[in-house]
Amino acid sequence: MLGFERFFSFVLKSLTTQIKAVAIKKIVDNTNLFTEIGGGIRSIETVDAYLNAGLDRVIIGTAAVTDEEFLTTALKKYPKPGQVAVGIDLLDGYVAIKGWTEVSTITVEDFFADMCQLDVSAIICTDISKDGAMQGTNRELYKELSQKFSIDITASGGVSTIDDIKALIIMEE
Repeated sequence: MLGFERFFSFVLKSLTTQIKAVAIKKIVDNTNLFTEIGGGIRSIETVDAYLNAGLDRVIIGTAAVTDEEFLTTALKKYPKPGQVAVGIDLLDGYVAIKGWTEVSTITVEDFFADMCQLDVSAIICTDISKDGAMQGTNRELYKELSQKFSIDITASGGVSTIDDIKALIIMEE
């Protein structure tokens, strides 16, 4: 269900989180898919609504960078590994936030170290320079991060051929 929140943003922009949760529940109840949502999740009430609707995972993005207290609260309230994940966008080794509109001064290594300290178990990671460029994923970065940090990393963006997927699968083994 990647991008599901963005779909809602464009198509159902005026709906509240609770109304979205009702729609999500219908999808969850009628499929056996792993379901997740990310984008604009900035309150524990939103996390509650989505997880109570039956989603397998919520992905906290910008708020993981700007509101550590919120992220910590969500991780403590939902301690099942991977139930609360962090979505991170990177550009030239730095964390980008707010839909790629701002690049912070936080390095990828510092951010991952911080997430380890908070016991984040899963990070969905997008290298902005590769996303949409049809040049493949940043396998070197993902390999380095997975060797250095004990966090499940999902490579997001940059996949342009089946060979990219195969290479990522081999990295995981």
